[in-house]
Amino acid sequence: MVLEEPIPVGAPKVSYLSQGANVGVVAGVAGALGIPVLWVHPLSWKRTMCVTSRDATANGFADLKSFSRHVASGLFPSHATHFARVRDHDRAEAALLAVWGMLHGATTV
Repeated sequence: MVLEEPIPVGAPKVSYLSQGANVGVVAGVAGALGIPVLWVHPLSWKRTMCVTSRDATANGFADLKSFSRHVASGLFPSHATHFARVRDHDRAEAALLAVWGMLHGATTV
């Protein structure tokens, strides 16, 4: 299983605690089930998958969210409809993170 390290950005401190607790619950359940967890910093996997703001700009996209949806649609063309809406950017990033995990030896994504 691949989990993104929680990195608080611009949110109230209560959100930091909540985000960390949620990730901790997922990691705890995975540990209890014997599922190995591969932790990754967001910027690390995004650089590997070429979905940084710099990549988005270089490819003519105004924002990273739209570019992530574009890249996911390219990797999964038969599932492109799942990344078509603006609000599907989190789904696209989850798919890209899963691909990163498979490339880096995650046994469960």
